[in-house]
Amino acid sequence: EPQAFSPGGASSGLLPMSFRETPLDFKSLQAAGSMLGSAGVVVLNTTVDMAEATRDQAIFFQDESCGQCAPCRIGTRYARQALDRYLDSGDPAQLQHLGDVAWELEEGSICGLGIAAAFPIVTAMKHFPEAFEGREVSK
Repeated sequence: EPQAFSPGGASSGLLPMSFRETPLDFKSLQAAGSMLGSAGVVVLNTTVDMAEATRDQAIFFQDESCGQCAPCRIGTRYARQALDRYLDSGDPAQLQHLGDVAWELEEGSICGLGIAAAFPIVTAMKHFPEAFEGREVSK
């Protein structure tokens, strides 16, 4: 059963299936809080852990960062490490600075990759907050 989708690849963020009727065009997706991006639609079913999926996207952005600008070089690493700490500990306090990091990435990066790097995290936390409110971790 579908749970979420990314209408334009990782840079377009994650939307819940309640947005599935949104036309895949620039204006409609912007109104929905997303973007067309690469137009590569990805659908995640209910077996996917949204926090883990978000970390996977954070890994992608960290790996793809060229490292030229500090907001992207540091911000993508920090975001991935914060998600790692959250998944390892189950403690939502590990995510407390991600909003600030997302702002720095969007406002301070010099290319589209850095500007969009935190978008999957921001949208996942907005639309799927239960995945980031704490979790039991087996040790």
